[in-house]
Amino acid sequence: MRAVSFLLLAGTMSLAACATGETASAPAVPAVQKVDSCEALAGLGLAYGKVDAATPLSSGAVVNLQAGQPGLPAPAAFCRVQATLTPVPGSSIKVEVWLPERSGWNGKLMGAGNGGFGANMLLPSLLMRGAVQKGYAAVGTDMGHVGESDVDASWALNAPEKVRDYGWRANHAGAETAKEVIAAYYEAPLAASYFHGCSDGGRQALTFAQRYPADYDAIVAGAPAIPWTRMASAFATNAIAAGKPGGDLSPAKLKLLQTASLGECDALDGVTDGVIEDPRVCRFDPAKLACRGRAAPTA
Repeated sequence: MRAVSFLLLAGTMSLAACATGETASAPAVPAVQKVDSCEALAGLGLAYGKVDAATPLSSGAVVNLQAGQPGLPAPAAFCRVQATLTPVPGSSIKVEVWLPERSGWNGKLMGAGNGGFGANMLLPSLLMRGAVQKGYAAVGTDMGHVGESDVDASWALNAPEKVRDYGWRANHAGAETAKEVIAAYYEAPLAASYFHGCSDGGRQALTFAQRYPADYDAIVAGAPAIPWTRMASAFATNAIAAGKPGGDLSPAKLKLLQTASLGECDALDGVTDGVIEDPRVCRFDPAKLACRGRAAPTA
């Protein structure tokens, strides 16, 4: 089922992006309404919706992000802003903006990326927590859908707008929302904004650079999950192969492969350090470890 989900989303994303070439253009942004407290942000009109809740939290207070999951301790006092955005019918994007106290804000915004297929705020919140601790305002989204885990893509079936949200729209809308909230809450204007993401968050970072380069002043694209369609298809192929009888290698055989490949390719860069610097120049052939007779952990 997971393999089918991977293929479904990979293909749908490609069709959604290539067929329309569409980007989200925001409606006219409501005039900024300056507020004098965190609580006063509740109900604030936004380009794509409105603020659902605004809650002041003290340092150490528990931040509950998902029902049934343990919360995170607040790293410092901040205003937790929660909003639901609906840029188009069929879209519903949960966004959180965390605002340090006015006296501790460094004037900057950090956008936090997700992992896998997203589905919740757990991973972005870890990045946001570190950002708030250093004085940044921070923003993250659930990418426009709810799933059982970050490897669940069943939500994409017959939901093209949710696929578009995942592909590019959710984080763009989140960035615009964060800037609206910042403008309402702080007296000083936003000085700079950055985006940080790894894995799918790295893909999101590159999407910002391609589609919305004005959203952030700089991006950090760690281990970007690209090219997405080819990579997701490979995941599905691997999952199918591993699910067949005998397809899943034991830890002992994985160790055998690691040791043999390092023995042949580790020193190619002139340093024996347990790392193959450039796998493209490694010519290790795992077929040499194939069983000559009865299978064993070493063959």
